[in-house]
Amino acid sequence: MGAIWNTLIGIMWVLTAGHERFRGLLMMLGSLLVHIPRHNVYRIDTFRDDGHFSCVQRIECADEREAVQKARQLVNRQDGELWESDHLIARFPDPTRTTEAASVDGSSR
Repeated sequence: MGAIWNTLIGIMWVLTAGHERFRGLLMMLGSLLVHIPRHNVYRIDTFRDDGHFSCVQRIECADEREAVQKARQLVNRQDGELWESDHLIARFPDPTRTTEAASVDGSSR
């Protein structure tokens, strides 16, 4: 997103040649855009015990690390997945179900 803004500001800079007032406004706009915190939107999908879809939650985080931490807290005793757009970032298996499955068949997943 930052590259797009930089390109647009560059184009406007060229188009406003000779118009110092507009160039001053562009410089102010550019400095404001640099300092705007950028957050990515992530999706948390959770699943019921029978494996069927349960719900979707959307969160905004600065980076993947923060998203994983928040998702881990929000999933809470359900199977879940963390996505950014169509990119799977992490899976969160239900820890109680994984332990039960491991004790039943003698193996861990």
